[in-house]
Amino acid sequence: MIYKLRPYQEECVKSISDYINSDRHDPVLVIGPVGCGKSILIAEAARLMGDKTLVLQPSRELLIQNYCKLTSYGIPATIYSASCGKKELSNMIYATLGSIKKVVGQLKEMGIRNVLIDEAHAGYSPEDGSEFMTFMNELKPRKVIGFTATPCRLKNMSIGQTSYSQLNFITRMRPVYFKNLIHVIQVEEMIRQEFWTPLKYETWDFNGDALKLNSNGSEYTAESISEAVRKNGLNNLILRRLMVLKDICRSILVFMDSVESCNTAAEWINAKICAGMAEVVHGGTPKKQREAIVERFKSGGTQVVFNYSALGTGFDHPGLDCVVFGRPTFSFSTWYQAIGRAVRIKDGKDSAMVVDCCNNSSRFGDIRGLSIENYKGYGWGMFVNDNLITNIPMGDMVTKTDLDIKAAKKDRRRGLAQGVTAAPVPGRPDHPLGSTLMAFGKYCGWMLHSIPVSYFKFINETFDWDNGRNKEIKEYIDFLIKNNRL
Repeated sequence: MIYKLRPYQEECVKSISDYINSDRHDPVLVIGPVGCGKSILIAEAARLMGDKTLVLQPSRELLIQNYCKLTSYGIPATIYSASCGKKELSNMIYATLGSIKKVVGQLKEMGIRNVLIDEAHAGYSPEDGSEFMTFMNELKPRKVIGFTATPCRLKNMSIGQTSYSQLNFITRMRPVYFKNLIHVIQVEEMIRQEFWTPLKYETWDFNGDALKLNSNGSEYTAESISEAVRKNGLNNLILRRLMVLKDICRSILVFMDSVESCNTAAEWINAKICAGMAEVVHGGTPKKQREAIVERFKSGGTQVVFNYSALGTGFDHPGLDCVVFGRPTFSFSTWYQAIGRAVRIKDGKDSAMVVDCCNNSSRFGDIRGLSIENYKGYGWGMFVNDNLITNIPMGDMVTKTDLDIKAAKKDRRRGLAQGVTAAPVPGRPDHPLGSTLMAFGKYCGWMLHSIPVSYFKFINETFDWDNGRNKEIKEYIDFLIKNNRL
């Protein structure tokens, strides 16, 4: 079976093909929003690369999803993953890192030379000595392409005694493995081409005073989340809202703060509303039981699924028309991936509802405005509308206008701006020091012959020139005075 690619997918595959057929050997990234059909893009990349290719996934669920997409093309492949119960080597291998790293010597002997990495931002640490870097340094692949919807990692930072959390863009971190991007699919593209389900937001007030970050600043502690949920009486409010949503939405996925909350909520729904209406999935749900629950949910046999630490990344259910996010989170990836479960398109589904029970959108903004841009004068960053959200302390406000001002100041300091900062003021007499760059102040980076005389008059009257500093500037000012220009 050959899939008919969507227009934005065709453009992305062309970029992938150009990289594969180039002389480049640097590890590169492809960025695509949740719901863009990443498993298809990976399958296309694997098809273009041909054999001798390894595809890495962080979880069993993503591995199966990606593997099935490739084999539906009629391309043979094998699975090497303990969590899947299969360990078969071939010229096209879908694997989890924890399993395949043990046979890296055999991969080298087989001539595996290409690596594709799904969810490249997660679980693939670029730190020297990490599981990932040890594996890649030994394998030494020729071509590496990473795929992700969230090219950032949350990191705890500090200045002096002050610590804070910061989302760092994956190419702007040190150490760095993926240094370059070859293609970005924007959310706006998918919305414009009608491949993203329109979302309707419902945001609740939430008192987060009880919330505390964990030791690395990446998420709130489980204890503080539970305490905040209890103080807000949140779980009862969610159940009351579900009494209405069940008559509006066909398929509802609810993210809760704990397994206990999931079980209690499902028991109440099944006892008070309709038996079998709700089920629970969590990280400890046995594989076969989980598969059966998911199948009932997708087929419409179950209307509501409560989940904890499951059904986020990689869960594909196009019929899902409501996500209830019932816990606070400090993780952009967790929030984005959860909301992204509802954006997949399906015939008969004209919109989807997002119920933000804990006002998480106040931290992350509206994901419909998310963009990844190589912004002029700044470089790569993630933006929500005009607000930068990467490489700044979380909670700080930096806009594109702020970046424009900063870039202009940088240009001025470096003397890069052409014209006004470089061209002499009309009628200004020549002097050997005219092209010297101003080293401070309002006109820092400007050539001396381009600076208004009013500024020279100001600094001449206010500066102490006896300290011996800035002799060249003083000499130029004296030149202007001598020629009756000041």
